[in-house]
Amino acid sequence: MRWIKNFIGSLKGYSGCHKCGDAWNWKKEKCIPYSKGHFMFALCEECFNKASIDEIIWWYESLLNTYVKSRPIDYTPQKIKKIRQTLMDNIIKEKNKEG
Repeated sequence: MRWIKNFIGSLKGYSGCHKCGDAWNWKKEKCIPYSKGHFMFALCEECFNKASIDEIIWWYESLLNTYVKSRPIDYTPQKIKKIRQTLMDNIIKEKNKEG
């Protein structure tokens, strides 16, 4: 059933979780704020909850690198550094909520 949902999502143009590949048309994303009013979602909630902090940071860093490569003019080194730190801080906060 999962592959059918992902196939439908792909046809509709949805991307998905960078770890499991499930499409956002049916899977709940884990949004992590990186600046006021801006969020990044590299993982679904299921993958986020199962992963270690180091693994989560790796996936969000990977997505950030994709953003930077696709629009390099929008990202200064200072902005990238601030986004990385904010993401790391917020990922740790979210994982600590799980207890």
